[in-house]
Amino acid sequence: MPLADPSRLEGQEIKQRMDTVVEEVAIVFADVTGSVRLFDALGDETAWKIIQKCLKGMTDEVAEHQGRVIKTIGDEVMCTFPTADDAIKAAIGMQERVRDDSIRGETNEPALSVRIGIHFGEVIPKDNDVFGDAVNLASRMATAAKGGQIITTQFTAESLSRSMKSMARLVDRMPIKGKREPIDIYEVVWEDGATNVDTYAFKSSDVEAQLSLRYRDKLIVMDHTSAPMMLGRGRQAHLRVDDVNASRMHLRVEYSRGKFMVFDESVNGTYVSTPAGEVTLRRNESHVLSGTGEIGLGRQVDGNENVVHYECE
Repeated sequence: MPLADPSRLEGQEIKQRMDTVVEEVAIVFADVTGSVRLFDALGDETAWKIIQKCLKGMTDEVAEHQGRVIKTIGDEVMCTFPTADDAIKAAIGMQERVRDDSIRGETNEPALSVRIGIHFGEVIPKDNDVFGDAVNLASRMATAAKGGQIITTQFTAESLSRSMKSMARLVDRMPIKGKREPIDIYEVVWEDGATNVDTYAFKSSDVEAQLSLRYRDKLIVMDHTSAPMMLGRGRQAHLRVDDVNASRMHLRVEYSRGKFMVFDESVNGTYVSTPAGEVTLRRNESHVLSGTGEIGLGRQVDGNENVVHYECE
């Protein structure tokens, strides 16, 4: 039997439904960004020590705000909190701790940041873990976030206390696999000087589109329901590119607001050619794909046998 839609309740409630224990919590996924660059620049031992400091600071924030760490996977933490307010306060604390210069010690590397996704909803607790659609939604929010962002759902924003509701602003509409309609997503503004967002542009329906990514004999096809894909030379990349200039997790590709976008997360940058033959270099920046062209991971596209060919329809 599918879980019912979460009802607005204060705090945490344990319910018995069809012999299944259901718990209402705020689920948080927090992922350190820039770690790939860190490992490439400093080596595994030094970089891992820095990541461990980040994880320690993040889990300390969980404990300080009545949360529970469910698991840590690499440089990501999954945790739960009894209320949406607790989750937001902990998320802000995580951002501030990871940005602290003392985390990086004597290295000259840029400040790290965290991308955080939150959803307040019903889960099924089992064996010190939690399961359910709410977990998937929280994970999707983390995937949608950029470094330094806290992204959440409309229901979570509405579950905040009156004093904290003003921190959440509507920023986008996102298609979610398995959902009939795109959902509204909110950003928690935790820094001064944040940019105002014109929400009119994404209130209209998303335009269905398709993107083909081809590397040698490998082909990936994405549409408006696809989860983000990672390109790189690492084993965990969805499309592995055999080039020493490519970072292990080099480039993220995702669908947003009717367009396919690439986000460079590498050391050497990403070269993207346009249908007009122009080539642009992106370093820790995004780029909108259109028409057909080529993508070079850490290397120019001309004469590069390891280019990724793309085609937008």
